[in-house]
Parts: sequence; C-alpha cells; structure tokens
Amino acid sequence: MAAGHFFLHIEALQARAEKGPLRLAEVVEILGEDAHLLLMLFLCLPFAQPIPLPGFSTPLGLMLASLSALHFLKKKVWLPARFREREIPQRHLLSMLKSLRKIWSWFEKWLRPRWSVLLWGMGYRFLNHALIILHAGLLALPLPIPFSNNLPALSILCLLLAYLEEDGLMILVSYVFSVGTVMFFLSIAATVSLGVANWPPSWPSWLPGFQ
Repeated sequence: MAAGHFFLHIEALQARAEKGPLRLAEVVEILGEDAHLLLMLFLCLPFAQPIPLPGFSTPLGLMLASLSALHFLKKKVWLPARFREREIPQRHLLSMLKSLRKIWSWFEKWLRPRWSVLLWGMGYRFLNHALIILHAGLLALPLPIPFSNNLPALSILCLLLAYLEEDGLMILVSYVFSVGTVMFFLSIAATVSLGVANWPPSWPSWLPGFQ
C-alpha cells in the first residue's frame, strides 16, 4: 500500500531528524497546514475516555475552536519566538516518530484517500470546520457528566483523521458521531429544562400540614 498523506509528513520529519535536532519552527514548516490538525489531535486525545476532566475541558475546547478556525482560513500555526527556536532532542524525536509510525500504520489499514469532495468542496469544508468548532464548544462546557467530554472529542477525532488521510468516508462516520453527540446534549438540555419547569417540587399529599 502506498504511503498515506500524513505518513509522508512522518517520513519527512524522520529524514530531517536523522541529521540532527529540530527546532519547533522546522517541525511546523514540514507539517505545513497539517500542523493545526496534529495539534488538535493531541489536544483531543485526553478526552477520548468517558470520565470528564474538570478544569481542562474549557481552555482546551477554546484552543481547539481557534485552531480549527485558523486551519479553515489557511493561516500558519503561530508560535511565540521563545518556542519557535526551541530544539527537540534528536533521540526523543526519533523515538516519538517511531511510535507514531506504528500507531499510524494501524490507522492506514482502514483509512485511505477517497471521496475528496467531502473534504475540499467549499460547502463541505465549511461544514466540517463548523462541526469541529461546535464540538469544541460542547467540549468546553464544564459539565460533570459522563460522556460529555468524550462524545465531542470522538466526533472531532473522526474529522481530524479524515483530513490527515484525506478520507471522505471517515467524514461520513464523523457525521454519524456528530448527530449522536448533538442528540446527547439536547437530551441533557431537555432534562434540565424539565427540572427547572417543575421547580419547586410539589409536597407529597400524604404529608400533613403542608397543603
């Protein structure tokens, strides 16, 4: 099987890393526009489990929304000067890339370039990034409810994998996750609204003196 879209970035990084340490600015340059996608991928991974992470979801959700907007506008990843010039030790980078190659080899069994209109068609591209921003907003809600973090995160992860491997079929999978996520949050909103509408609760009729 030919190397996929993102796998080519990994190979380019490894070829450069074998020559010596890389600065963060060089890593961003090699990744190009995909740097946004990779950053969002790493930000989403901690939330791909059912237990909420209080205190983390709000700032990381806002960061995800910002990165999605920058990727849609085709803006470069911005890094402060002190981070741009920071070097990544060669040994650590090569070890990380080796692990990433193993993980990505598994993804490539299922992902491949197809149905590109669902990725790059202007209407679909806008919709896909709007969905990332929507789910990032849901992720940012400080709700101590199981699955309130991982459902939006999984929807975003499907969209990111689709763009990293240019797989339109994964876009359709992300739409299914998105519908389920929105229904989950609508059910929470409906439950809260019903509880507010019925507040205060009526006193049981069998208790005397409070009628």
